Amino acid sequence: MTSYYTIMVSLPRHSRNYNVKQTPISRIQLENRIKLLPDQERTILYMLEKIVWNSWFDHSASFTDTLMSANKLLAGQHPFIDEIIYWYFDLRSLLVALRMRNAKQPVPENTRDCWFTRWSMLLTVNWNEPDFGLKNVYPWILDVNTRLVNNESDILEETLLKQLWKHLDSVEKRHYFDFEAVIIYLLRWDIVNYWSQFDEAAAIKRFNDMTSVALKTGRIEPLLSELDRSVS
Repeated sequence: MTSYYTIMVSLPRHSRNYNVKQTPISRIQLENRIKLLPDQERTILYMLEKIVWNSWFDHSASFTDTLMSANKLLAGQHPFIDEIIYWYFDLRSLLVALRMRNAKQPVPENTRDCWFTRWSMLLTVNWNEPDFGLKNVYPWILDVNTRLVNNESDILEETLLKQLWKHLDSVEKRHYFDFEAVIIYLLRWDIVNYWSQFDEAAAIKRFNDMTSVALKTGRIEPLLSELDRSVS
């Protein structure tokens, strides 16, 4: 209890929303706080972070390897960690199914090669239903499907990040100075960190595009306006 309390009171609060320009604390500073955890819990924490990261943010990660790591943690029978893993994999699996269907692929013969979810039966039985029969669980699923069909990747990314953030926000309300609170803080930190880099990359691309237009047309007013906006 003492180490959890010390860690949590030393961490600056997250903003209400994930879409901010920078994390509330650097990665080095955060890891220095996490070092106060017992070795076993620190190992579990980083294993869980890697599983979540590979599930959502590292598209090059092997699904088989990620699932293998998840099963190792699930074997530990920690109810909160188990629920986090199941929740993330449910959402990941739903997105995989949407992408496959959008690509006109049939129901996979061996679903275990594609997803790991409590909704596997519904995904296969309701393959041709727009919401897979899961609209009551995921009210935003039809919107996500529309974004996929229209190839609106930026809006889709924001929608999914918002759902991840909302879920962590909801489970955070039950934890303050325990191991679970540290887990939630780290997972939320990852989302903010990802968004801040994503937002920075988008800003750089926008600036480069405007610079290219200015060079071709000789009109620099939009570019100056963008510079003023970024400084302010």
